[in-house]
Amino acid sequence: MTKELYTPKERELLNYVMRHQFNAITADDVFEIKDGCLTLEDKIIPIKDVKAIINGAKTIKSMFTFKQVMKEVEYKAKKQMYDGKVDADMVFGKATLWATTIIKDTLDWLINLETKNLNNK
Repeated sequence: MTKELYTPKERELLNYVMRHQFNAITADDVFEIKDGCLTLEDKIIPIKDVKAIINGAKTIKSMFTFKQVMKEVEYKAKKQMYDGKVDADMVFGKATLWATTIIKDTLDWLINLETKNLNNK
């Protein structure tokens, strides 16, 4: 188990700052719960598909290749940030790290989703 980079409160603050100061998306923007239903692109997802999405998230998170790709992308982004020649290298390195965070947070959110609390049919 890897150590979380941020506490839940810190992550909440970071999500707020990224969304409101930089107009960035967060994991909260990918899937949403509206009126008790899981939605994607403002469309209610059928419950059988919700279960498949959750199982898919579990599978992806457990895949060795996924873990290695994410680890390498994060390493290269950090390297670019510190070894870069211009300010844009730092910005794009941070943006890359932010994208990996969104992917991991979205998968974690889906894995922890309780289907029994959803109204999807």
